[in-house]
Amino acid sequence: MIPGVALTRLAPKMDAASYQTYGVTRPARTHWKAATCAQVNCPRREQGWKQTIDLTTELGQKQARYIKLHSGRSYVKESQADGIVVLVFGAGQDCFDEHRIPLDRDSLFTLRGGDWRGNPRGIPLRRLSPIAWRDDFGEHQEKLADLAKRG
Repeated sequence: MIPGVALTRLAPKMDAASYQTYGVTRPARTHWKAATCAQVNCPRREQGWKQTIDLTTELGQKQARYIKLHSGRSYVKESQADGIVVLVFGAGQDCFDEHRIPLDRDSLFTLRGGDWRGNPRGIPLRRLSPIAWRDDFGEHQEKLADLAKRG
């Protein structure tokens, strides 16, 4: 169920055991990989950004040391007061965020017994290739059309 989405179903004419359900789903985005600013269209890379660092803390001192000695990024010191420094990084360089993007996963084509009310005959879920799914679905639709013609 998707929050905020209303779902209206037609009243079924037969019991759940008389149906089978075809599905196409994308796997959940549970597998991720590191990405660059360019791969995610990072607005900081596109427009530049400001970084405020508190030099009175150990973390702030480590951040400043890394930026100055190891980051390879260019910046301009905008201001410094009471141990707080503001650095301005120009557009076109990667930010310090760790970006991630989902791994590409193929869609899952499935066929199961029953409908949204359940699977009373206990027919196991089958995973099909896209072509096998299409063919089975088409054949099933033809059978239903033939039955409808017969009345």
